[in-house]
Amino acid sequence: MGPQMRGLEASAIGVDVLVHAGNLGASLTSDPERWKNAGNTGRGGPEPTGASDAFATMDESKIDVAIRTLIANNTYVSPETVALDRGFYSSRKRVQEEDHAYFNDPDFRAYYSEFSLFDLWDNVRDPEEYLEPEVIAERAEGFRKKAEFMRRFVEAGGKIVAASDISQAAPGLGVHQEMAIMKEDYRMPEMKIIQAATKWNADAHRLRDVGSIEAGKFADILILNSDPLSNIMNTRDIHLVIKDGNIADRAYHADYQGRIFANSMLTDDDAPVMGLDWAAAVKDAIAARDRLPAGAPVRDPRISPTPGIERIAPRTILRGSPDTIVTLRGFNFVKRSRVLVDGVPVPAEVVTHDEIRVTLSQNVLGRAGNLKIEVKNPLPTADPVWGEASNEAHVLVPFEFTTTYFSKVHDESIY
Repeated sequence: MGPQMRGLEASAIGVDVLVHAGNLGASLTSDPERWKNAGNTGRGGPEPTGASDAFATMDESKIDVAIRTLIANNTYVSPETVALDRGFYSSRKRVQEEDHAYFNDPDFRAYYSEFSLFDLWDNVRDPEEYLEPEVIAERAEGFRKKAEFMRRFVEAGGKIVAASDISQAAPGLGVHQEMAIMKEDYRMPEMKIIQAATKWNADAHRLRDVGSIEAGKFADILILNSDPLSNIMNTRDIHLVIKDGNIADRAYHADYQGRIFANSMLTDDDAPVMGLDWAAAVKDAIAARDRLPAGAPVRDPRISPTPGIERIAPRTILRGSPDTIVTLRGFNFVKRSRVLVDGVPVPAEVVTHDEIRVTLSQNVLGRAGNLKIEVKNPLPTADPVWGEASNEAHVLVPFEFTTTYFSKVHDESIY
């Protein structure tokens, strides 16, 4: 979504799900000139997100037409209220208390990076702490009208989906919080809220094996102690979770290894190449006499420059793949540069001063995870402040069944 793509335009071309409500507020506004850049947070948009602000000027005469359009095109809407309407839904105090209490369990904190934790807590601060009164007033009006639009949309036969937008909402709990908002603020019937979290969500994303209890689907079943049709908060009163027909272990374990695909417990930066700002600073610091054109021959200096990685390809390799060549592109690579994967040196050919070809063996690719790759030049270095090691690049090694569909229909090189 953004200035060139609003909710109704996206619906018209067949988009299945309008994430973050798909800039619908900008489609419905009575003041299109004011909101012409809505969705473009990179150009001075309201903070922290302001994604619902345009709803404050919603034109009543546009609502029914918009609802009919969305329903006719079978467009689902994902409001993500906890993340986008920070502090304006009626349960904000309860959400604040729940989010802080959620991480009191040290075993659970082992699953979550410190960056994400503090980002989450920052997300649920009271708006009065960081917004001016006039902004608060308009944003409150924007949320009120957004909630009214969602109520009317669902009442007319439209479908929304429950999504939490981690890490701006607590994992797992965020979905339940979103469902409560659908009742308390959107005034949706309990059964439709349950569908928004199950069947509608599966249908919206074309997942045919989940979403409802039927023969031939995965046996993913949530058994509750209390009736959620009498109170949607009862979805939290969980008796048993069955996953693929097996009773799931719902306890948290401090030695959890499920973060095998994560980069760090300190950051949620999941870019294939991290530290690009750092690399740009190192590159800018290279003296004019030492700057080399693209593809220049590799050198063998006695005093090493600091290397930097700018690109990596491929960035995803299926678990169990045969020996695979990965190409690093960057700068200040030298003949004696070493490439380390998760701290262990691996075979590498330094082709030019800005290209290295790394061989990831079948053995390395035999386990799923997120491989950390860095280049190290021999000591001593020309500038000890920058050091001998590059920034990090990452190769994702997913389980083989996770990208089968992706590999069939996408050319990953374009991403």
